Amino acid sequence: MSQVLFDNKNIEYGVRLLVACICGAIIGVERYKRSKGAGIRTHMLVALGAALFTIISKYGFEDVVRLENIQADAARVASNIVTGVSFLGAGLIFVRGDKVQGLTTAAGIWVTAAVGLTIGCGMCTTGFFCACFILVIQIIFHNGFFKGMENYSHSRVVISVENNDEILLKLKQLFQNKRITIEESHVKRHRNAVLTYTMDISMPVGILPLDVLKIMQECKEIKSIGL
Repeated sequence: MSQVLFDNKNIEYGVRLLVACICGAIIGVERYKRSKGAGIRTHMLVALGAALFTIISKYGFEDVVRLENIQADAARVASNIVTGVSFLGAGLIFVRGDKVQGLTTAAGIWVTAAVGLTIGCGMCTTGFFCACFILVIQIIFHNGFFKGMENYSHSRVVISVENNDEILLKLKQLFQNKRITIEESHVKRHRNAVLTYTMDISMPVGILPLDVLKIMQECKEIKSIGL
């Protein structure tokens, strides 16, 4: 019994699963550091599950395939990994206002499954390099590494002010020093002479919503702020 459990083939499968977990952790650490919806554990489990299903698909039915008049598709189980992980990725995408968030994390989950599938097939080196490439891509493009590609984040701000049509001009002047831009704005007038401004702003990475709040507090005309 012990010889069956610890033969060379099963040890090789175990090594593949271990490599898949390591690659999942490599991909997930960057998402975890940025407090995204899917972190290290999620990426490790996706890579591990994809590798396990691939091993089952490729090697799990060898005894059945040897029977006469039996035909089997070795890729059938593995092919459903793509379909299955799509539902997980869809759960990470959500819409806030007119902004779509979670696309990068969902794409990371999808490609993590591909890494696990690759390792499960036995191409461990290819899967490891792919995991490293994903990590490098996430870090470089998030930080605006290339010149002229400064990364900006977007947010929506809602403020209420007394009847004052010059508030936008004043905010633009305050935002200018922090390189914050008002991309779009809408105003709603109320009967009690109060204006509600809804603004879509873009700000360089490193500027936090709390910083925007502090800037707006310099405008005494603003009665309420919502981020």
